Amino acid sequence: MFEWLRKRRAEEPTSVVDPVCGMSIAPARAAATRTVGTRTVYLCSPACTDKFDRDPSAFTATAPSSSHQEEKHGHRHGGGGGCC
Repeated sequence: MFEWLRKRRAEEPTSVVDPVCGMSIAPARAAATRTVGTRTVYLCSPACTDKFDRDPSAFTATAPSSSHQEEKHGHRHGGGGGCC
């Protein structure tokens, strides 16, 4: 009966990366989402959402690296929890 829903859920990622801080999060636990072109961006916290909203192009060109995390936040993210 709900075959369309099953297919949609199967296509959804189980983990995504916040482009601001590089933290891996479950899409359902994202603090916010933004649409950039055809891409959905998932953000882990209100602080990362504010930073993204100020300059989306700074975070959508490439995926963040470890050095990005350290330069922008002064720390690395481990598993789970919010950031910033």
